[in-house]
Amino acid sequence: MANISSDGLRSPKQKILRANAHIRDLDAAVKGFLGTDPFDFSWIADDPGPDKHLVAKAIAQPPDEIALLIGDAAHNLRTALDHLACCLAIHNGAVRVNDVYFPITKFARDFDGGARRKIAKLSPEAQDMIYALKPYGGGNELFCSLNSLDNADKHQSIVAAIAVGGITKAKITYDQPISVNRKPHGHLDKGVHLLTVPKIASGQCAAELSTYIEVSEVAGLEGKPIVGALQEFVDLVAGVIEVFERRFFI
Repeated sequence: MANISSDGLRSPKQKILRANAHIRDLDAAVKGFLGTDPFDFSWIADDPGPDKHLVAKAIAQPPDEIALLIGDAAHNLRTALDHLACCLAIHNGAVRVNDVYFPITKFARDFDGGARRKIAKLSPEAQDMIYALKPYGGGNELFCSLNSLDNADKHQSIVAAIAVGGITKAKITYDQPISVNRKPHGHLDKGVHLLTVPKIASGQCAAELSTYIEVSEVAGLEGKPIVGALQEFVDLVAGVIEVFERRFFI
C-alpha cells in the first residue's frame, strides 16, 4: 500500500473517479455492441412432437474490451475501500500501512478475527464503524458482490454475456393457439425460448428484445445489467467514504 496520501481521503476518491471513467466507457461499449443486434431468431421443431419453438440466440460475443472495463472498474472500487482503511490508519498515527485492508468476508463467522487484524491500526471508533457496515455474507451483500467480482478478475477473465430482460415489442398472429414466454430471461449464448406454436399453424411473429450485458458466475450479479450493478457499487463505496470523512476528516 505504498504512496497513500495522508492528506484526507484524496486517494480513495481518486479511485472512485477512475472507476466512474471506466463505467462511462463501459456503458458506451455496451450500447455500441448491443446496437449491432448481436443475436438472431430460429425455429426449433420437436422431433417427434407437434410443436416448434422460437428461440433467440447470440450470433456474436461481447468484445474483450467489455470484460476488461468491468474488471478495471471493480478493481478501482474495491481498492478505494482498502485506501480508505489505510487513510484511517494514517489518521490514527500509523506510519506503515502495508498490512492494512478493508475487510470483506463471504461468511459472518469468518469476519471477526480476520477483520480485527486488517484494521488493527485504525482507531477503535473507526473499527467499530466498519463492523457496523456488516461487510460480509448475510450482512451487506453488495460488499460481497463487489469483492467477488474483483477476485474473479484477478484470477481469470470475466465472462460477460448477452442476457434477455424481456420482449419490448411483439406482433404475433397465428391461426392456432400459441404459448408465449411473457418474461424471457437467460443468456443468449445458450438460447432463450420466446414462444411455442403448433407445427401446423400459419402466421408470423415479429419481436424486439430488451438485452443487456450480464456477468456470469459471480454471486449477487445474476440477472443484473452490469453497468447498473457497477453504479450500485459506486454509490456504496462513495457513501462509505462520505460517512468516514464527516466523522474524521472534516
